Amino acid sequence: MSFDEYVKHGWAICPIREGDKAPRGQGWNTRGKAITTPQRAAVLTGAGLLHAFSGTMALDVDNMDLAALWLEKKGIDLYALFAAPDAVQIVSGDKSRGKLIYALPQPLPTKQIKNDDKSLMLFELRCGATTGNSAQDVLPPTVNPRTQQRYQWRLGPQADWKRLPLIPAPLHALWLSLVNPEPRSASTASTAGLEELEALLTPLDADMTYDEWIKVGMALHHETGGSEAGLALWDQWSAQGSKYQGLEDLEPHWQSFGNGPNPVTAGSLRREQVASIEDFEDVSPEQHAADGDIFSAAESARFDEQVAAWKFVTLAEIAQRPPPSWIIDDVLPREELAMLFGASGAGKSFVALDMGLAIARGIPWRDKDTRQGNVCWIAAEAEGSLRNRYHAYCKKQEIEHAQIQNFYVVGAGVNLSDRERISTLATAARQFAPTLVVVDTLAAASGGANENSGEDMGRVLDSCRLLHLETGATVLLVHHVGKDEERGARGWSGIKAAVHAELYVAKGEDGRRAVSITKMRDGEEGARFPFVLEPINIGMDTRDRPILSVVVDHLSVEPERASAGRQPRSKFAAEVLKLIHQLMPINGEPLLCQDLYDEAVKRLPAPTAGGRDYRQKEARTALRVLAADQFIVIRDDWIYSPEAGAEKDMEDLL
Repeated sequence: MSFDEYVKHGWAICPIREGDKAPRGQGWNTRGKAITTPQRAAVLTGAGLLHAFSGTMALDVDNMDLAALWLEKKGIDLYALFAAPDAVQIVSGDKSRGKLIYALPQPLPTKQIKNDDKSLMLFELRCGATTGNSAQDVLPPTVNPRTQQRYQWRLGPQADWKRLPLIPAPLHALWLSLVNPEPRSASTASTAGLEELEALLTPLDADMTYDEWIKVGMALHHETGGSEAGLALWDQWSAQGSKYQGLEDLEPHWQSFGNGPNPVTAGSLRREQVASIEDFEDVSPEQHAADGDIFSAAESARFDEQVAAWKFVTLAEIAQRPPPSWIIDDVLPREELAMLFGASGAGKSFVALDMGLAIARGIPWRDKDTRQGNVCWIAAEAEGSLRNRYHAYCKKQEIEHAQIQNFYVVGAGVNLSDRERISTLATAARQFAPTLVVVDTLAAASGGANENSGEDMGRVLDSCRLLHLETGATVLLVHHVGKDEERGARGWSGIKAAVHAELYVAKGEDGRRAVSITKMRDGEEGARFPFVLEPINIGMDTRDRPILSVVVDHLSVEPERASAGRQPRSKFAAEVLKLIHQLMPINGEPLLCQDLYDEAVKRLPAPTAGGRDYRQKEARTALRVLAADQFIVIRDDWIYSPEAGAEKDMEDLL
């Protein structure tokens, strides 16, 4: 991944030069020097996250065991924080250290915790400074100069660095108590008495979630000034629940509850009560303000913080962002997901291999420039065939086998339905930082997932996104076409919606094939690249018989345009083509696509009684197929005859 992704996400970063572990230069920690534009971020070789300007913080642990013991006394389980399913970590290769990143909408001053004689750093709660400047943490994929390894994201099974978990309430409360250590005077305590507090606790379920239980304790601590009576009341109520572990479990929490500027009050307990009709009297704004605690100050402040965390950008700012980047110019974007699909025997795996080897070598694919980089091939099926295919490619290209050293293959065992296993695969692949990950095929790598199930395939696509997030690579899915080729790739429609680019590999009756761009989120659709599969003799077997494989041989000219004798692939496409010929003006002028869709509803066979009307949708699909097979040409929502389309292309070139 590149550093502009962080800026596009809304974070502010600072530059870190190669070989350094920290920023240099005056003012790097000020808002004015923060990098917030993708153009500046894209050229960096290293960067740090400026927490105070990004709504984030870091729990940076220097000594895991000693820090865990210290925090345990405050009622916080450090190991549980690192094991949480939504935990977001930054790792640098040093196993004795750990770093968790959380969302913190309201910045707090950085606090360092050392051992008793101050000789050893245990951990740091890192965000900002009292001056309003920011602390920073080094971001992946910056190189750690000490370990010579890249910083990396390590994500829990439900984690995403773009959706940071909010700092846990006990850790936030501890931080506030460290920032404001002065004990609260009795005069600042709420007037809520023990009897009222006991009445507020009575209807509450003591088996509520951990965070809710902690908030109850914090409210009691605030209302009673941290007294023994307040602790006894919390203990008495907690004992009603099945999770109760005794007073000794409550005491460390009680001691950690601080005296921050936005305490949790009895208002949070009142909100849990069921209102009676008497509770809905007409109360003036002045009386409402006097009564006060309908919403606790802490929750109100937290709401305001979360509102302030939303970041809006103008279209003018978006216009300043860099244009889409490509792995293969105009064909394969440098994005999360892309798909290459076709029928069995169409040659899709050969096309994917041809693309991947061009990227690994840094040579053009056809006449399209490539971004050279490492390639990872997930051979979920036909791993054994790669040997012969690679031999054939090398012979066709007249290169030695050892010339390509940056194309990596992983065989059986990949299961995209198992996020934990994919997380380990992504971590292993980071060692060579792939530019492209090819999954051949999606079905074979999905661990038996139901391709028509949104739930199953959603899980598979999340694993693919994890591969992208962990490695920065574009993930290219090699997939099968459905039973009806006009409807595109097989399975759940959300697959097509998720990919940034879709390439369709089709085989003609004459043996010639073509790759067509059927979807391009930030580019032009409709481009077509013809090819044939050329047989290559790569040697002789033990019985003196030739060993054959095939390789993609690109055609420099388009196949001949459709003749009158060739028919569309389906009866419905033939009906649409017939309708186009009827509606097309005699003088050769183009036909507007929408006019065709409207006429399709009127003239094509109506659905059966009670059935849904798919005529417009199917007409759109048929148009794409007719264009791919060159019965028509589509330009800017206009339909041309093949001859008129060729003239239009020439006019555009001139």
